[in-house]
Amino acid sequence: MQTVLGAFTRPWTMLPYPDAMWRLGRVFSAGGIMRCQGRLAIDLDSTEEEARAAADVARERGVALLCMLAQAPHVAQSAEAGAADFRRNVDLAAAAAIPHILATGIGDASKQAVYIEALRLAAPYAAERGTTIGLKPHGGITATGADCRRIAEAVGRRGFGLWFDPGNFIHYDGLDPVREAAPMAEYCVGVCLKDCRRDEAGKPNVNILPGTGEVDFEACLRTLAKADFDGPMLIECLGGAEPDEVDANARQAKEYFEAMLRAI
Repeated sequence: MQTVLGAFTRPWTMLPYPDAMWRLGRVFSAGGIMRCQGRLAIDLDSTEEEARAAADVARERGVALLCMLAQAPHVAQSAEAGAADFRRNVDLAAAAAIPHILATGIGDASKQAVYIEALRLAAPYAAERGTTIGLKPHGGITATGADCRRIAEAVGRRGFGLWFDPGNFIHYDGLDPVREAAPMAEYCVGVCLKDCRRDEAGKPNVNILPGTGEVDFEACLRTLAKADFDGPMLIECLGGAEPDEVDANARQAKEYFEAMLRAI
């Protein structure tokens, strides 16, 4: 299976962004931006110069930035306001030469039509600027693979796609990610590699080492491979409370997924 394997900064969230990226770069050559110490290195308040500087931090550490987390705080107000948020994310990603921005949907089902329209309005602009808006399962309006597919069909493929996140299907709704992969597969442009394990009380935990939870990664990825998926795969969670432990888990996860991808 041909893909690029990397990681988000989330596993090193206890560190400042430059330190997190340094540790990420000791294991991977591709990465994505999520919160470090509660902050995003690129957010809606960033200037394009600051976005380029954040990308430079990654590149100086040998990491090609492939994705950044999107923010759309005004999408509940109107489709136009949400689209403006997404376009601003696109401008920042384009300034930093980041090809993907990652949205997480909205929990309020009454706002589904507004959210979809915001994506539909913004996606062509993303395509014009060489960026793709991605949407991943996150409960709410993106609870199931079929939910995600319906949104993708409504928005269209130009400047838009889906990110598969197997751990989230278990975490939010107790669903089987293998089953949920099939409806999404042909629209997938990226993967958040995340496991999930439920305790005896049924409480889910995604902050674990991939391969130690309930996700059958090989079955999921084989489903994507059948749809000719070739996008980036970024590990989102690794477990570990201390940076050195996270580093060790990162190396182990890299070996785990590289062996799996060779076999698919």
